Amino acid sequence: MRFGGGFKSGSPEQSYKTQLRNLLLVTQAINNNYSRREILDIYNSILGKQAYIRKFVLFSNNSGLKVESSLHAEEAEIEALLGASLSNEIKNPDNIVYRPAGSSNGFNVLIPAHHKDRVLALLLVETVFETADLSTLPEHVTDSLVFLQTLTNIVFVALENKVLYKENLRRERLQKELELASELQAMLFPPPWNNASLQLDIAAFHVPFSEVGGDYYDYFELNEHEIAFCIADVSGKGISAALLMSNFQANVRALFPIYDNLEELARKLAEKVDRAARGERFITAFLARYNTQTRQLSYVNAGHNPPVLRNGKNTELLEDGTTGLGMITPLPFVHKGERVLEKDAVLVCFTDGVSELQNKKEEFFGYEPVKRVLLDNGLHTAEEVNLTLSLEMNRFRSGTGSFHDDAALLTCRFL
Repeated sequence: MRFGGGFKSGSPEQSYKTQLRNLLLVTQAINNNYSRREILDIYNSILGKQAYIRKFVLFSNNSGLKVESSLHAEEAEIEALLGASLSNEIKNPDNIVYRPAGSSNGFNVLIPAHHKDRVLALLLVETVFETADLSTLPEHVTDSLVFLQTLTNIVFVALENKVLYKENLRRERLQKELELASELQAMLFPPPWNNASLQLDIAAFHVPFSEVGGDYYDYFELNEHEIAFCIADVSGKGISAALLMSNFQANVRALFPIYDNLEELARKLAEKVDRAARGERFITAFLARYNTQTRQLSYVNAGHNPPVLRNGKNTELLEDGTTGLGMITPLPFVHKGERVLEKDAVLVCFTDGVSELQNKKEEFFGYEPVKRVLLDNGLHTAEEVNLTLSLEMNRFRSGTGSFHDDAALLTCRFL
Protein backbone atom coordinates (compact mmCIF):
# COMPACT_ATOMS: atom_id res chain seq x y z
CA MET A 1 0.00 0.00 0.00
CA ARG A 2 1.34 3.42 -0.92
CA PHE A 3 0.53 6.77 0.68
CA GLY A 4 0.94 9.56 -1.84
CA GLY A 5 1.43 13.27 -1.23
CA GLY A 6 4.12 12.95 1.41
CA PHE A 7 1.76 11.90 4.17
CA LYS A 8 3.50 11.33 7.48
CA SER A 9 1.31 9.84 10.10
CA GLY A 10 3.61 10.42 13.09
CA SER A 11 3.14 8.28 16.18
CA PRO A 12 -0.43 7.27 16.99
CA GLU A 13 -0.04 8.79 20.46
CA GLN A 14 1.02 12.14 19.01
CA SER A 15 -1.86 12.02 16.54
CA TYR A 16 -4.40 11.34 19.33
CA LYS A 17 -3.10 14.28 21.37
CA THR A 18 -3.51 16.57 18.35
CA GLN A 19 -7.03 15.30 17.82
CA LEU A 20 -7.92 15.93 21.47
CA ARG A 21 -6.53 19.47 21.28
CA ASN A 22 -8.61 20.12 18.16
CA LEU A 23 -11.76 18.74 19.78
CA LEU A 24 -11.11 20.92 22.83
CA LEU A 25 -10.66 23.96 20.60
CA VAL A 26 -14.02 23.35 18.92
CA THR A 27 -15.93 22.59 22.14
CA GLN A 28 -14.55 25.73 23.79
CA ALA A 29 -15.77 27.79 20.83
CA ILE A 30 -19.19 26.17 21.14
CA ASN A 31 -19.34 26.69 24.91
CA ASN A 32 -18.31 30.33 24.50
CA ASN A 33 -21.24 30.78 22.12
CA TYR A 34 -19.15 31.66 19.06
CA SER A 35 -21.12 32.50 15.95
CA ARG A 36 -21.83 29.93 13.26
CA ARG A 37 -19.24 31.49 10.99
CA GLU A 38 -16.56 31.54 13.70
CA ILE A 39 -17.14 27.86 14.57
CA LEU A 40 -16.96 26.87 10.91
CA ASP A 41 -13.74 28.88 10.47
CA ILE A 42 -12.13 26.90 13.29
CA TYR A 43 -13.41 23.66 11.77
CA ASN A 44 -12.05 24.56 8.33
CA SER A 45 -8.68 25.52 9.85
CA ILE A 46 -8.42 22.12 11.53
CA LEU A 47 -9.22 20.30 8.29
CA GLY A 48 -6.71 22.40 6.38
CA LYS A 49 -3.93 21.21 8.70
CA GLN A 50 -4.59 17.50 8.16
CA ALA A 51 -1.70 16.23 6.06
CA TYR A 52 -3.72 13.39 4.54
CA ILE A 53 -6.32 15.75 3.03
CA ARG A 54 -5.64 17.05 -0.48
CA LYS A 55 -8.98 18.85 -0.81
CA PHE A 56 -12.44 18.83 0.67
CA VAL A 57 -15.95 20.19 0.17
CA LEU A 58 -18.33 20.63 3.09
CA PHE A 59 -22.10 20.66 2.52
CA SER A 60 -24.80 21.46 5.05
CA ASN A 61 -28.02 19.54 4.50
CA ASN A 62 -31.16 21.52 5.28
CA SER A 63 -33.87 21.09 2.64
CA GLY A 64 -31.10 20.31 0.15
CA LEU A 65 -27.33 20.52 0.01
CA LYS A 66 -25.65 23.89 0.47
CA VAL A 67 -21.90 24.53 0.16
CA GLU A 68 -20.50 25.70 3.49
CA SER A 69 -16.78 25.69 2.68
CA SER A 70 -14.12 24.02 0.54
CA LEU A 71 -10.36 23.66 0.16
CA HIS A 72 -8.54 23.36 -3.18
CA ALA A 73 -11.78 22.31 -4.93
CA GLU A 74 -12.60 23.93 -8.26
CA GLU A 75 -16.02 25.47 -8.81
CA ALA A 76 -16.77 22.95 -11.56
CA GLU A 77 -15.98 20.09 -9.19
CA ILE A 78 -18.37 21.48 -6.60
CA GLU A 79 -21.11 21.94 -9.19
CA ALA A 80 -20.64 18.33 -10.30
CA LEU A 81 -20.98 17.14 -6.69
CA LEU A 82 -24.21 19.09 -6.20
CA GLY A 83 -25.77 17.22 -9.10
CA ALA A 84 -24.50 13.80 -8.07
CA SER A 85 -27.25 12.66 -5.66
CA LEU A 86 -24.76 12.21 -2.84
CA SER A 87 -27.43 11.34 -0.28
CA ASN A 88 -28.15 8.13 -2.21
CA GLU A 89 -24.68 6.85 -1.27
CA ILE A 90 -25.47 7.00 2.46
CA LYS A 91 -26.90 3.69 3.54
CA ASN A 92 -26.26 4.32 7.23
CA PRO A 93 -25.58 7.84 8.56
CA ASP A 94 -23.33 6.31 11.26
CA ASN A 95 -20.87 5.01 8.69
CA ILE A 96 -18.12 6.65 6.70
CA VAL A 97 -18.54 5.92 2.98
CA TYR A 98 -15.34 4.82 1.26
CA ARG A 99 -15.70 5.52 -2.43
CA PRO A 100 -13.88 3.34 -4.99
CA ALA A 101 -10.63 4.49 -6.58
CA GLY A 102 -11.30 6.75 -9.53
CA SER A 103 -14.52 8.12 -8.01
CA SER A 104 -15.99 11.29 -9.45
CA ASN A 105 -13.58 14.22 -9.04
CA GLY A 106 -11.28 12.08 -6.88
CA PHE A 107 -13.24 12.53 -3.63
CA ASN A 108 -12.75 9.08 -2.16
CA VAL A 109 -14.24 9.55 1.33
CA LEU A 110 -17.76 10.74 2.18
CA ILE A 111 -18.34 11.53 5.85
CA PRO A 112 -21.92 12.20 7.03
CA ALA A 113 -22.70 14.17 10.18
CA HIS A 114 -26.05 13.23 11.67
CA HIS A 115 -28.43 13.75 14.56
CA LYS A 116 -31.32 11.39 15.29
CA ASP A 117 -31.09 9.71 11.87
CA ARG A 118 -31.13 13.05 10.07
CA VAL A 119 -28.06 13.89 8.02
CA LEU A 120 -27.01 17.43 8.94
CA ALA A 121 -23.89 17.71 6.77
CA LEU A 122 -21.72 15.88 4.26
CA LEU A 123 -17.94 16.19 4.11
CA LEU A 124 -16.31 14.97 0.89
CA VAL A 125 -12.56 14.46 1.11
CA GLU A 126 -9.88 13.60 -1.40
CA THR A 127 -7.17 11.88 0.61
CA VAL A 128 -3.56 11.10 -0.22
CA PHE A 129 -4.31 7.40 0.12
CA GLU A 130 -4.09 5.71 -3.27
CA THR A 131 -5.22 2.24 -2.30
CA ALA A 132 -8.28 0.88 -4.09
CA ASP A 133 -9.74 -0.40 -0.82
CA LEU A 134 -9.67 2.25 1.90
CA SER A 135 -11.09 -0.22 4.41
CA THR A 136 -7.65 -1.92 4.43
CA LEU A 137 -5.88 1.18 5.74
CA PRO A 138 -3.94 0.94 9.01
CA GLU A 139 -5.95 1.45 12.18
CA HIS A 140 -4.40 4.81 13.06
CA VAL A 141 -5.29 6.09 9.56
CA THR A 142 -8.93 4.98 9.77
CA ASP A 143 -8.99 6.50 13.27
CA SER A 144 -8.08 9.83 11.65
CA LEU A 145 -11.12 9.57 9.40
CA VAL A 146 -13.31 8.62 12.36
CA PHE A 147 -11.93 11.72 14.11
CA LEU A 148 -13.09 13.78 11.13
CA GLN A 149 -16.57 12.32 11.46
CA THR A 150 -16.62 12.96 15.22
CA LEU A 151 -15.46 16.53 14.71
CA THR A 152 -18.03 17.14 11.97
CA ASN A 153 -20.80 15.66 14.11
CA ILE A 154 -19.90 17.82 17.10
CA VAL A 155 -19.82 20.98 14.99
CA PHE A 156 -23.08 20.43 13.14
CA VAL A 157 -25.07 19.10 16.08
CA ALA A 158 -23.95 22.21 17.97
CA LEU A 159 -24.97 24.45 15.07
CA GLU A 160 -28.31 22.66 14.88
CA ASN A 161 -28.81 23.18 18.61
CA LYS A 162 -28.02 26.89 18.23
CA VAL A 163 -30.77 27.15 15.62
CA LEU A 164 -33.21 25.22 17.82
CA TYR A 165 -32.27 27.34 20.84
CA LYS A 166 -32.92 30.55 18.94
CA GLU A 167 -36.20 29.14 17.64
CA ASN A 168 -37.24 28.16 21.17
CA LEU A 169 -36.39 31.65 22.42
CA ARG A 170 -38.44 33.14 19.59
CA ARG A 171 -41.36 30.87 20.43
CA GLU A 172 -41.13 31.72 24.13
CA ARG A 173 -41.15 35.43 23.35
CA LEU A 174 -44.09 34.94 21.02
CA GLN A 175 -45.91 32.87 23.65
CA LYS A 176 -45.43 35.63 26.23
CA GLU A 177 -46.67 38.20 23.73
CA LEU A 178 -49.71 36.02 22.99
CA GLU A 179 -50.44 35.65 26.70
CA LEU A 180 -50.23 39.41 27.19
CA ALA A 181 -52.44 40.01 24.16
CA SER A 182 -54.92 37.41 25.42
CA GLU A 183 -55.08 39.18 28.78
CA LEU A 184 -55.54 42.48 26.98
CA GLN A 185 -58.37 41.06 24.89
CA ALA A 186 -60.10 39.60 27.95
CA MET A 187 -60.06 43.05 29.53
CA LEU A 188 -61.99 44.46 26.55
CA PHE A 189 -65.10 42.46 27.34
CA PRO A 190 -67.50 44.15 29.78
CA PRO A 191 -68.48 42.66 33.14
CA PRO A 192 -71.82 40.81 33.40
CA TRP A 193 -74.86 43.06 33.03
CA ASN A 194 -76.56 43.83 36.36
CA ASN A 195 -78.60 47.03 35.86
CA ALA A 196 -82.21 45.95 36.31
CA SER A 197 -83.44 49.57 36.33
CA LEU A 198 -83.08 49.83 32.53
CA GLN A 199 -85.43 46.90 32.01
CA LEU A 200 -82.85 44.99 29.96
CA ASP A 201 -81.56 41.45 30.21
CA ILE A 202 -78.13 41.03 28.56
CA ALA A 203 -75.88 37.99 28.37
CA ALA A 204 -72.80 37.25 26.26
CA PHE A 205 -70.00 34.77 25.83
CA HIS A 206 -66.88 34.32 23.73
CA VAL A 207 -65.25 31.08 22.55
CA PRO A 208 -61.69 31.78 21.31
CA PHE A 209 -60.28 29.63 18.52
CA SER A 210 -56.71 30.60 19.39
CA GLU A 211 -55.15 32.49 22.26
CA VAL A 212 -55.66 35.81 20.52
CA GLY A 213 -58.55 36.55 18.19
CA GLY A 214 -60.37 39.50 16.75
CA ASP A 215 -63.88 39.23 18.22
CA TYR A 216 -65.29 41.86 20.56
CA TYR A 217 -68.61 42.78 22.14
CA ASP A 218 -69.56 45.58 24.48
CA TYR A 219 -72.50 47.25 26.22
CA PHE A 220 -72.64 50.33 28.42
CA GLU A 221 -75.05 53.00 29.62
CA LEU A 222 -75.17 56.31 27.74
CA ASN A 223 -77.58 58.01 30.16
CA GLU A 224 -80.42 57.05 32.47
CA HIS A 225 -82.65 56.03 29.53
CA GLU A 226 -80.23 54.81 26.85
CA ILE A 227 -77.79 51.99 26.43
CA ALA A 228 -75.22 51.38 23.68
CA PHE A 229 -74.12 47.98 22.54
CA CYS A 230 -71.78 46.68 19.89
CA ILE A 231 -70.35 43.48 18.46
CA ALA A 232 -67.38 43.50 16.12
CA ASP A 233 -64.80 41.32 14.36
CA VAL A 234 -61.34 42.35 13.13
CA SER A 235 -60.12 40.79 9.89
CA GLY A 236 -57.28 38.41 10.71
CA LYS A 237 -56.02 37.11 14.02
CA GLY A 238 -53.06 37.51 16.32
CA ILE A 239 -51.51 40.30 18.31
CA SER A 240 -52.02 43.01 15.70
CA ALA A 241 -55.74 42.17 15.52
CA ALA A 242 -56.01 42.35 19.32
CA LEU A 243 -54.26 45.72 19.38
CA LEU A 244 -56.52 47.09 16.66
CA MET A 245 -59.58 45.84 18.55
CA SER A 246 -58.29 47.51 21.72
CA ASN A 247 -58.00 50.77 19.81
CA PHE A 248 -61.50 50.29 18.39
CA GLN A 249 -63.00 49.61 21.82
CA ALA A 250 -61.47 52.80 23.19
CA ASN A 251 -62.93 54.79 20.28
CA VAL A 252 -66.37 53.19 20.66
CA ARG A 253 -66.45 54.06 24.33
CA ALA A 254 -65.21 57.61 23.71
CA LEU A 255 -67.32 58.51 20.64
CA PHE A 256 -70.67 56.86 21.37
CA PRO A 257 -71.65 59.46 24.03
CA ILE A 258 -70.61 62.31 21.69
CA TYR A 259 -72.45 61.31 18.52
CA ASP A 260 -76.22 60.95 18.92
CA ASN A 261 -76.41 60.29 15.18
CA LEU A 262 -75.29 56.73 14.43
CA GLU A 263 -74.46 57.60 10.81
CA GLU A 264 -71.94 60.18 12.00
CA LEU A 265 -70.60 57.75 14.60
CA ALA A 266 -70.03 55.08 11.93
CA ARG A 267 -68.18 57.55 9.67
CA LYS A 268 -65.96 58.70 12.52
CA LEU A 269 -65.16 55.14 13.60
CA ALA A 270 -64.30 54.24 10.00
CA GLU A 271 -61.77 57.09 9.93
CA LYS A 272 -60.25 55.90 13.21
CA VAL A 273 -59.96 52.30 11.98
CA ASP A 274 -58.42 53.39 8.68
CA ARG A 275 -55.84 55.51 10.50
CA ALA A 276 -54.96 52.75 12.99
CA ALA A 277 -54.91 49.86 10.50
CA ARG A 278 -53.29 51.81 7.63
CA GLY A 279 -55.40 49.98 5.12
CA GLU A 280 -54.09 46.54 6.14
CA ARG A 281 -57.13 45.42 8.16
CA PHE A 282 -60.78 46.28 8.57
CA ILE A 283 -63.48 45.76 11.18
CA THR A 284 -67.04 44.58 10.73
CA ALA A 285 -69.34 45.87 13.45
CA PHE A 286 -72.95 46.15 14.55
CA LEU A 287 -73.53 49.41 16.45
CA ALA A 288 -76.81 50.06 18.26
CA ARG A 289 -78.45 52.27 20.86
CA TYR A 290 -81.70 51.59 22.66
CA ASN A 291 -84.02 54.04 24.42
CA THR A 292 -85.95 52.41 27.24
CA GLN A 293 -88.64 55.14 27.28
CA THR A 294 -89.49 55.13 23.55
CA ARG A 295 -88.51 51.46 23.12
CA GLN A 296 -86.76 52.51 19.93
CA LEU A 297 -83.74 50.55 18.72
CA SER A 298 -81.44 52.41 16.30
CA TYR A 299 -78.59 50.59 14.60
CA VAL A 300 -75.96 50.61 11.85
CA ASN A 301 -74.64 47.32 10.53
CA ALA A 302 -71.12 47.91 9.19
CA GLY A 303 -70.59 44.79 7.09
CA HIS A 304 -71.24 42.47 10.05
CA ASN A 305 -73.26 39.28 10.28
CA PRO A 306 -76.84 40.55 10.54
CA PRO A 307 -78.18 40.02 14.08
CA VAL A 308 -81.47 38.16 14.44
CA LEU A 309 -84.32 40.12 16.06
CA ARG A 310 -87.43 38.47 17.47
CA ASN A 311 -90.03 41.21 17.70
CA GLY A 312 -93.44 39.82 18.57
CA LYS A 313 -94.00 36.55 16.76
CA ASN A 314 -91.65 37.23 13.86
CA THR A 315 -87.89 37.18 13.33
CA GLU A 316 -85.83 39.32 10.97
CA LEU A 317 -82.20 40.08 10.13
CA LEU A 318 -80.97 43.61 10.87
CA GLU A 319 -78.99 44.47 7.74
CA ASP A 320 -79.26 48.26 7.26
CA GLY A 321 -75.89 49.95 7.44
CA THR A 322 -72.70 50.32 5.45
CA THR A 323 -69.47 48.57 4.46
CA GLY A 324 -66.89 47.24 6.90
CA LEU A 325 -65.05 49.96 8.79
CA GLY A 326 -61.67 50.58 7.18
CA MET A 327 -62.57 48.92 3.87
CA ILE A 328 -63.41 52.19 2.13
CA THR A 329 -62.75 55.58 3.70
CA PRO A 330 -64.72 57.76 3.73
CA LEU A 331 -67.72 55.44 3.85
CA PRO A 332 -69.59 55.58 0.52
CA PHE A 333 -73.00 55.40 2.25
CA VAL A 334 -74.50 54.84 5.69
CA HIS A 335 -78.10 53.72 6.31
CA LYS A 336 -79.50 53.71 9.82
CA GLY A 337 -82.08 51.12 10.77
CA GLU A 338 -84.79 51.75 13.36
CA ARG A 339 -87.27 49.45 15.08
CA VAL A 340 -89.82 50.01 17.84
CA LEU A 341 -89.61 46.92 20.01
CA GLU A 342 -92.49 45.04 21.51
CA LYS A 343 -92.43 43.67 25.02
CA ASP A 344 -89.92 40.83 25.49
CA ALA A 345 -88.31 41.35 22.09
CA VAL A 346 -84.99 39.50 21.84
CA LEU A 347 -81.92 40.40 19.76
CA VAL A 348 -79.11 37.93 19.15
CA CYS A 349 -75.83 39.34 17.79
CA PHE A 350 -72.95 37.07 16.82
CA THR A 351 -69.72 36.87 14.85
CA ASP A 352 -69.05 34.66 11.83
CA GLY A 353 -67.60 31.96 14.06
CA VAL A 354 -71.24 31.14 14.87
CA SER A 355 -72.92 31.43 11.47
CA GLU A 356 -70.00 29.79 9.62
CA LEU A 357 -69.59 26.91 12.05
CA GLN A 358 -69.39 23.70 10.00
CA ASN A 359 -70.48 20.12 10.62
CA LYS A 360 -69.00 16.89 9.23
CA LYS A 361 -70.83 17.44 5.94
CA GLU A 362 -69.21 20.90 5.67
CA GLU A 363 -72.62 22.54 6.03
CA PHE A 364 -72.84 25.95 7.74
CA PHE A 365 -74.75 26.55 10.97
CA GLY A 366 -76.27 29.67 9.40
CA TYR A 367 -79.24 31.65 10.69
CA GLU A 368 -82.12 29.20 10.79
CA PRO A 369 -81.12 27.55 14.10
CA VAL A 370 -80.86 31.02 15.69
CA LYS A 371 -84.34 31.95 14.45
CA ARG A 372 -85.73 28.63 15.64
CA VAL A 373 -84.23 29.03 19.12
CA LEU A 374 -85.64 32.55 19.39
CA LEU A 375 -89.12 31.45 18.37
CA ASP A 376 -88.99 28.52 20.78
CA ASN A 377 -87.30 30.35 23.66
CA GLY A 378 -88.21 33.98 23.12
CA LEU A 379 -89.55 34.48 26.63
CA HIS A 380 -86.62 32.85 28.40
CA THR A 381 -83.73 34.82 29.89
CA ALA A 382 -80.86 36.02 27.70
CA GLU A 383 -78.54 33.57 29.48
CA GLU A 384 -80.89 30.67 28.70
CA VAL A 385 -81.10 31.72 25.04
CA ASN A 386 -77.29 31.69 24.86
CA LEU A 387 -77.08 28.33 26.59
CA THR A 388 -79.63 26.82 24.20
CA LEU A 389 -77.72 28.22 21.21
CA SER A 390 -74.45 26.91 22.61
CA LEU A 391 -75.94 23.42 22.92
CA GLU A 392 -77.28 23.64 19.36
CA MET A 393 -73.83 24.65 18.10
CA ASN A 394 -72.11 21.81 19.93
CA ARG A 395 -74.65 19.33 18.63
CA PHE A 396 -74.23 20.68 15.08
CA ARG A 397 -70.42 20.44 15.08
CA SER A 398 -70.35 17.06 16.82
CA GLY A 399 -67.41 15.01 15.55
CA THR A 400 -65.60 17.93 13.92
CA GLY A 401 -63.40 18.88 16.89
CA SER A 402 -62.98 22.43 18.10
CA PHE A 403 -64.26 25.68 16.65
CA HIS A 404 -62.42 26.81 13.53
CA ASP A 405 -62.84 30.49 14.30
CA ASP A 406 -63.57 32.73 17.27
CA ALA A 407 -67.25 32.75 18.20
CA ALA A 408 -68.89 35.57 20.12
CA LEU A 409 -72.57 35.79 21.08
CA LEU A 410 -74.40 38.81 22.53
CA THR A 411 -78.09 38.45 23.43
CA CYS A 412 -80.34 41.31 24.57
CA ARG A 413 -83.87 40.80 25.87
CA PHE A 414 -85.93 43.96 26.05
CA LEU A 415 -88.34 43.53 28.97
